[in-house]
Amino acid sequence: MASVTPPPPPASPHDTSAMTSALPLAPTPPTMASQEQQQPRAPRPSLLNLPAEIRLEIFHYVFDLGNTPRAFGYTCYQLPKPKSKDKSSLPQPCVSNPLNNHGMILTNQELSAEYRQCFYERTTFFLQISSHNAFLGAPQLALPSSTPSNPPPPTSPPFPNFWNVPSSLLSSLRHCTLYIELGAIASQPASLHSVSQIVRANTSQADAHLVRQELKTHTSLADIKAQDTAFDIALCAAIGALFAHMQQLRSVKLFWETSVVGGVNTATSTNWTWDTFGVPFVAVLEEKKPLREFQITVGGQEADVVYKAKRREGGKWEGVKTINK
Repeated sequence: MASVTPPPPPASPHDTSAMTSALPLAPTPPTMASQEQQQPRAPRPSLLNLPAEIRLEIFHYVFDLGNTPRAFGYTCYQLPKPKSKDKSSLPQPCVSNPLNNHGMILTNQELSAEYRQCFYERTTFFLQISSHNAFLGAPQLALPSSTPSNPPPPTSPPFPNFWNVPSSLLSSLRHCTLYIELGAIASQPASLHSVSQIVRANTSQADAHLVRQELKTHTSLADIKAQDTAFDIALCAAIGALFAHMQQLRSVKLFWETSVVGGVNTATSTNWTWDTFGVPFVAVLEEKKPLREFQITVGGQEADVVYKAKRREGGKWEGVKTINK
């Protein structure tokens, strides 16, 4: 006998499966991930999206809000830090690195270049060459028998680094005052210049006796003058090499201070004139294309010569020399 399939049970009045199975399927609502894929993301705010002029203005405000000084000075030779962990024994640098606190911006190469540009454009550096660092930066100024107590490291750059600062700092300077204590440097006992002997002879009778013995080693007055000329040429060459490394200068003030310790009159015993230390550097500075203005002063407490020059339209220099007595 054939089997008969039983009919389905009657639907419950609360059972809606039959009704829902007959209805068309509703579209699936989109997920958050699919919405992000369909809609393009708005670009995130970035300093790089702003014009360079506005970024530079922002950097100026950052420096002002951070109370970043507009002037820094280097007046001594910074010795390398010892390996000792005792911080009390570490030498104190002349100034701290002014860009150490801005690492977040310096991580981006483009922003770093603009940030440094803004920093150097607004900052003037005071660089002093004195008896404390002159012989370290330019050992040729000293007598052959005199050696600096702290000679420059073997890895020093091929220019006189009187302050042992990064070469990138000197090459990035825009505004600079270079103050050279010519008289004080030449007066040092280690100096090659005869002014050193004059100062010593005027200091004490014992030194005066030693100076007489030293002068006997020279064959003539011309021999002494030749040694003095070698000192002057060596110092001028060192400053010329330093300026050659300062490739981005916009303005500079160069001071040659000729006053000697003890008030010794050197007018007849030296050739520290405008022609020796002024004229050569007028030519050197006028050749620097980024430079817009400069000032050169040669002299001491008694009198000095001041030359001020500005670059006019067309690149022509106009300068005025005055003599102050």
